[in-house]
Amino acid sequence: MPAVRENPSLEQRSEQVLSIFRDYIDRFGDFPYKKYLAVFTDKSPEGYYITGSSAHEIGFAGPVAVEYTFLAHEIFHVWNAGIIKQKSNYEGWFKEGFTQYYGYLTPYRIDLYSEDKFLEHLENDYQEYIDRYESGKDMTLSKVKEELARQEGHEHGESLRLMTMYFKGPLVAALMDREIRNITNDEKDLDDLMRKMFNKFRNRKYSSQDIMVTLNEVTGYDFTEFFSNFVYGRSKLPPITD
Repeated sequence: MPAVRENPSLEQRSEQVLSIFRDYIDRFGDFPYKKYLAVFTDKSPEGYYITGSSAHEIGFAGPVAVEYTFLAHEIFHVWNAGIIKQKSNYEGWFKEGFTQYYGYLTPYRIDLYSEDKFLEHLENDYQEYIDRYESGKDMTLSKVKEELARQEGHEHGESLRLMTMYFKGPLVAALMDREIRNITNDEKDLDDLMRKMFNKFRNRKYSSQDIMVTLNEVTGYDFTEFFSNFVYGRSKLPPITD
C-alpha cells in the first residue's frame, strides 16, 4: 500500500488510494498481492514526471497532482491484467478500455467527484470518437493490436490505435453496462461481468469471444449482435449519456 511521508498532500493521496482499493476489494474480492507500491513524485530537473509501467502487479508512479481517473485506472489493473490476462494482443479494448471506464466510474462511486464529472469524461470521449467516426478514421476495437498501439503512442500521441483503445473502449464498456442494466431490470451491471471474468479466467487466458460468452452467461441474453456491431464491427455508437 502507499508509503506516506509527513506531507498533507501525500497523506490525502494515500487515503484516496486506500478508498479505491477498498471499493474494488468489496466488489471483486481480496487483494491478490502481498505488497503494492504507489509512488507520488515531483517533476525531475528536466521537467518530466516518473510514471510506472508495472501497475498490473507491483504498483505505479505518478505526480502528486495526478487525476483521480489515473489512480482508479492503474489500481483496477491489479484485477484486470493482474488476476486475468488476455490471450492475444487484440484484447486491449477490454484490458485498457474497460479499465479506463472504471477509472471514470470509481471516483464517482466513492465520492471523489460528482456524477457530472463522471459523465463529462464519457461525453469528452464520445466527442473524440464522433470526430474520428465522421472523418472515416474510426477503427474496429477487436482489430487494434495493443503492442502496435503502444509503439505508435510513444512515437506520436495521436495514434488512432491508442486512441481507439483508450477512448472508444470505455464508451463500449459504458454502453455494455447500460445494456446489462436494461436487460436485467437493474438487477445486474458491469460489475457482475467483471466478477465472473475474474473467477472464470484466473488460471487461463481469455479471448474476445470468451468475454461475449461470459456476458451471455451473466445476463441470460445473447450479446452476439452487440459484439458484431461494436467490438467486431464499426457500427456507430449511440450517445452514452442520454
